[in-house]
Amino acid sequence: MNVELEENKELAGNRLNELEELRQDLEEVTTQNEKLKLFSVSMKVLKKVDRNMVCYRGISGVAGPINREMRHLISSLQNHNHQLKGEVLRYKCKLREAQSDLSKIRSRSGSALLQSQSSTEDTKEEPAEIKQEPDDPSAQVSVPKAASEDVNEMKARRDEEEQERER
Repeated sequence: MNVELEENKELAGNRLNELEELRQDLEEVTTQNEKLKLFSVSMKVLKKVDRNMVCYRGISGVAGPINREMRHLISSLQNHNHQLKGEVLRYKCKLREAQSDLSKIRSRSGSALLQSQSSTEDTKEEPAEIKQEPDDPSAQVSVPKAASEDVNEMKARRDEEEQERER
């Protein structure tokens, strides 16, 4: 019985040692598992960052041509705006010239009208009427025939001057 008891004690001691080794192995595996979980989380974050970097690269690759196109459009619009401003100035100049020509014609036709009225009381000529259309910047004038010939000459002269300026 003592021998059996000794054998059982020895077996129990061996099993206790085995259990102790298994417990230590379990602790090591658990700590490694925790480390691997942390590493797994770190890997997931790195993968997400990598995907984001790929997206940003794609966006920046597309943004370059879009920015170039926008700069081109802006410069084109600025050039067009500059040209339109130049045209406005030309039309304003033409309008001033037409107004000064009109006032000269009025003064001429007015003095001619006064002379004709003083020489003959029976005939009366009406002064020039001004008709302006809202869309047309130049004024249209209905005047006697002599004055209209002067207007045609002045228009021809003004057209020639404009052509020379454009050259």
